[in-house]
Amino acid sequence: MVYARNCGTMFGLYSVTSSLRHTVRGGVEAFQLDLLQKTNESTMLSNMEDRWVWDLNGDGVFQVFLDRLPTRSNLQHRGVQVSDSLCSICSSAQEDSSHLFFSCSLVTDVVRLVCRWWNLSWSPLGSYSDWLIWFNSIRLNSKVKGSLEGVFLCFLVECMDVSESAALLDANPS
Repeated sequence: MVYARNCGTMFGLYSVTSSLRHTVRGGVEAFQLDLLQKTNESTMLSNMEDRWVWDLNGDGVFQVFLDRLPTRSNLQHRGVQVSDSLCSICSSAQEDSSHLFFSCSLVTDVVRLVCRWWNLSWSPLGSYSDWLIWFNSIRLNSKVKGSLEGVFLCFLVECMDVSESAALLDANPS
C-alpha cells in the first residue's frame, strides 16, 4: 500500500494493475507487468524524505550529452535484442542520441516550428553541445528563456518516450 506521509492518508493502491491506464493485452506487456510485479514484491521503501527534485535547470541532460540514453543503438551495445537499429520515428538512420534529438526529420521539423513560434532563427544542429551553444546565444528575458528551455526539454522527453516505447515493443522478452 502507498501512504501519503504529509497528509497521513492512504491512497489505497493495492496493485500495479490498478494504476495502469489500460488493461494489459498480453505478450510483451504481460511479461513486463509480471517482471514489474516481481520487482515490486522484493522492494522495500525506506521511511525517509526524497532527496531528488526535478526542475528545468538541465541537471539530467548529461545523459544526452554522454549518449547514455536507451536508444536502439545503445540497447544493442548492451546486449538487448532489438529487431532493428533504425530510428523508430523516421526509419532512415541508426537511432542514437544525436540522430534522435538533432537529425531525425520529424524532430527537426517540429523544432523548426517551435523556433518559428518563438520568432527564433534556426539552423540544423548535430549534437547537444551545438544545441547548448545555440541556446546560450539566444537573447531573451530569463523567465521567457526558461519557458523556452522547458518547451525544448518537454519535447525531447516526448521524443525519448516514443523511442523507448518502440524499443520495448521490439525487445525480445526471453
